Amino acid sequence: KPRTNQVPVSNKIFDFSRTETIVPIIEQRRQEKENKLEQLRREKEYKELKECTFVPLTNEGTPVRGNGPVIVRGLGRHLELKEMARRQEEEQKQREDKAFGKVTNRVDSRTEPYTIPKPFNLSTSHRRRKSR
Repeated sequence: KPRTNQVPVSNKIFDFSRTETIVPIIEQRRQEKENKLEQLRREKEYKELKECTFVPLTNEGTPVRGNGPVIVRGLGRHLELKEMARRQEEEQKQREDKAFGKVTNRVDSRTEPYTIPKPFNLSTSHRRRKSR
């Protein structure tokens, strides 16, 4: 007499006559599957880390700070170059003002910094009268 293999409960086909129980069963099986996969991942990671023998050497405590001033190499030269650049820029501005006639002490006779346009007539009839 032939025998069949027992089918696990998780592989059985759903009973679609009771539709209200299908969704919770599917969700439960999905959750079980995720849990099983997560457990397998943890076991694999544990096996990999178990073989690791590296142990870093660390200094205990915080580093000791000195009481004196902190010396930064090159800071003096940096500040000197910044000052030279500022002076050169100032001298350049003075040369430009002198060369292009910009006088900072003189008060302009104009009260506004731009030209104010006045209305004008573009009529061509005036020209026609003169030419006749």
